[in-house]
Amino acid sequence: MKKLCILLAVCMLLPLLSAAALPGSAAMRGKGAVNVTLDTAGADGNGTVYTNSPLVDYTLISPNRTVGRTHAIDTITIHCVVGQCSVEALGSIFAPTSKKASSNYGIGLDGRIGMYVEEKDRSWCSSSPYNDNRAITIEVASDTYEPYAVYQAAYDSLIVLVTDICQRNGIKQLKWSDNKVMRMNHLGGCNMTVHRDYANKTCPGTYLYSRMGQIADAVNANLRRSAQTAPAPQPAANTP
Repeated sequence: MKKLCILLAVCMLLPLLSAAALPGSAAMRGKGAVNVTLDTAGADGNGTVYTNSPLVDYTLISPNRTVGRTHAIDTITIHCVVGQCSVEALGSIFAPTSKKASSNYGIGLDGRIGMYVEEKDRSWCSSSPYNDNRAITIEVASDTYEPYAVYQAAYDSLIVLVTDICQRNGIKQLKWSDNKVMRMNHLGGCNMTVHRDYANKTCPGTYLYSRMGQIADAVNANLRRSAQTAPAPQPAANTP
């Protein structure tokens, strides 16, 4: 499988780039770190406030993005990289304007999480502006051959990241369907899509595609646990 946005040769041969290697770029390392050069929240014309995940280990914002969104975030779109890349290598792939591709987040082979397009902006990831305007897109490091398997560390981070995205964006439940029409039209509550829905591709590969239902189940279990452990609202104090 060949993806426009990812080339194996680049993943394997490019050196890991730092902020100094790309003048004017914004990069950070350290889970939960705050990059003072980036807005951590933004509002669209409708007053929607967007935040970014605190789970991010590395940030390199791609120029390949559309500022703002035309739809609230209500969808998750998971891709496979087709290369066992680090988050730094993936960021370097999305850095040139000639690439014309990006994702909101990426997960490296070791499970570290990168951010390349803030959630307030649309990534160029799924061959569909319609989808990318409403979706958070995530590239996951994978093998270069069928079934395009991902390492367990990357898979585990994917579950945690998607849970965080759902919690922050008010997505109360993930729903996957094996029916392409259901997914593309968000019928029956479907809110997970894949790249192959919009282009002649096999992305996200058999490994992840066959596990989309499991991913939804794992994330939903996390969301339920979070809801159960959330503190109960306290009654307002009596005032004289």
